Amino acid sequence: MEKIINSSKLDTPEISYNEDKNCIFIVGNSFMEHPQPFYKRMSFDIIQIIDEHIQKTKSILNISFYLEYFNTASSLSILEFLQRIENKFMHTKNVKIYWFEEGEENDEEIKPEIASIIKLPFVYVQINSDVEDFKQFVKLYLY
Repeated sequence: MEKIINSSKLDTPEISYNEDKNCIFIVGNSFMEHPQPFYKRMSFDIIQIIDEHIQKTKSILNISFYLEYFNTASSLSILEFLQRIENKFMHTKNVKIYWFEEGEENDEEIKPEIASIIKLPFVYVQINSDVEDFKQFVKLYLY
């Protein structure tokens, strides 16, 4: 698994890419005061990976989000990130978004809003809070 952004900070997610599983993982928290530079850099890196993926294979690349907490500023940056991905890859139909969340605790309206704006395939998956290794769970869920 290749780390795209290996975050040692508590307020930024870790981003990694598993070429064998055709999956990009965005995992952790996102509550930076100014998240735009982080997500803009992430967009550049992920767009490059998707471009290379599409050139190599016709299989779908899954982008899996599991953000335990994210603030309003981050939600806007996540939306902008997804819009960049959509603008570049909507025509290819090779990108699918998975949004994993624990239970029903998170009653924020942002995920339905994002899904209504973004036209990429968007799947919500509810997971139990006792899942210790999210990446392992995703591998089992998606494959």
